[in-house]
Amino acid sequence: MHSTIFCELQNDTFYAALRKKHEHWKYENEVRLIAAYDSGVFTFSAESLECVILGMLISNQDKATILALLKLPQWKHVKVYTASARGFELALDLNELGTSRD
Repeated sequence: MHSTIFCELQNDTFYAALRKKHEHWKYENEVRLIAAYDSGVFTFSAESLECVILGMLISNQDKATILALLKLPQWKHVKVYTASARGFELALDLNELGTSRD
């Protein structure tokens, strides 16, 4: 019984951490989707996606997959950015990729 309570507290803490965002990053207007599902696939309308930010540590394979998907007609409105560290600051620079998305 005690281990069940601990696991529930651990999960509550984990999800609370996912929902929190430091005030410093408020300008990003980020929306986080946290859902429990079994298939590994979450369906959403193409119009609901405005941009994709490719993180600094994304693998070349994942980047190529995402860019290939975003070349499909329903995603042509989606802007794509790459993230890079801003020197020694706790900040990222976002650089928009061109329409060729290479």
